[in-house]
Amino acid sequence: MTDTAEATGVRRNVQGQRVREEILDAASRVMSEHGYEGASISAIIKASGIQKSSIYWQFDSKAAIAAAVMERGARRFFDSTPPVRRVRGGAGARLRSSLKGIADTLDEHEEFLRLFLTLLITNRDPDVAVILDRVRSEARDRMHVFIAMAFDADGPEVATLVADRL
Repeated sequence: MTDTAEATGVRRNVQGQRVREEILDAASRVMSEHGYEGASISAIIKASGIQKSSIYWQFDSKAAIAAAVMERGARRFFDSTPPVRRVRGGAGARLRSSLKGIADTLDEHEEFLRLFLTLLITNRDPDVAVILDRVRSEARDRMHVFIAMAFDADGPEVATLVADRL
């Protein structure tokens, strides 16, 4: 492959990724405002300003767009969640500290949370449901870790028991 052909391929790849992100940004806004059923491909096209052919080049269905929006939003959300850290004080103080960090992250990712909740309520597509279940499972696992860390001074058995129960 020549340097020119390689450079052209890189530019196309970068441009394709930019178009994909623009589609996902628009779809996230439309779906968080109107739900899955109210987010037609036409509405996503209008919100993104991207040609219909470009959307179908990137995604084969509305469900694929919704799944990609949720995957991207979940990654961004979970990547920005504060790490579990040891905090001085009792279990309540430690748990409050963790929950404050999570609440701050939720504030920063309001659109993702709104979309997640909207899709939980309105989605009927099994492909999207798989993504929603995966996001919910990861959130539950992370919350389990935060709760267990809050109670770790009481011993690992107690911490696990409390986290399992909550």
